[in-house]
Amino acid sequence: MLGRHVYRVHHEGGRWTVAKEGEARPVGEFADCEEALAGRFFGIAVGGIRSCGGGPAPQDLALRDRCQEALARLPAGSGGHRLIRGVLERAERNIRDATQEVEEDDE
Repeated sequence: MLGRHVYRVHHEGGRWTVAKEGEARPVGEFADCEEALAGRFFGIAVGGIRSCGGGPAPQDLALRDRCQEALARLPAGSGGHRLIRGVLERAERNIRDATQEVEEDDE
């Protein structure tokens, strides 16, 4: 179970698919199992509504901090490191975008 939903990873015809339980259509198709799992975890980590009005969302700030802590413990170049690095980059982009919006509103 990831988030509020149950996802299933299947190997079909040489490809890996991820489907939400109860839905026939996969949410993603991947070349290998690691990529399938990483894609789903990435979606969960960066998904959701972010609205706080007036600056970066607290979720993005907390996600950035947790990613930085995790990266310090993971071997560079490992699958886990690449996954967490991608999540960190998305959180940093969200923070940067929210900060720019506030600055533009102040002008």
